[in-house]
Amino acid sequence: MCYRRGKHKRQTPSVAQQHDKHSWIKSIQPYPVTPTHFPDSHNHRPDVLDEALMRIANMQFEIENLNELSSDHNFILLNVYNQSFPQTFKTKQ
Repeated sequence: MCYRRGKHKRQTPSVAQQHDKHSWIKSIQPYPVTPTHFPDSHNHRPDVLDEALMRIANMQFEIENLNELSSDHNFILLNVYNQSFPQTFKTKQ
């Protein structure tokens, strides 16, 4: 879950979409559903730092949150497939 507030708050739980007025191609911004950054300070909350910007309409992709390293952030694996299907989201726990 993303904890951003104010004008930077995400509009959808997993993908922000917008249409470019100069192109028929839809822009999507995939990001993981779970936090990827865990700050050392107790005054800060976990947040999503890893995002991607894709200008491909109806492209299949998967996002994996890799919780494999002991660090203050998790690495993200974004797989993009050359097929047109609805987007799927997967979080590795």
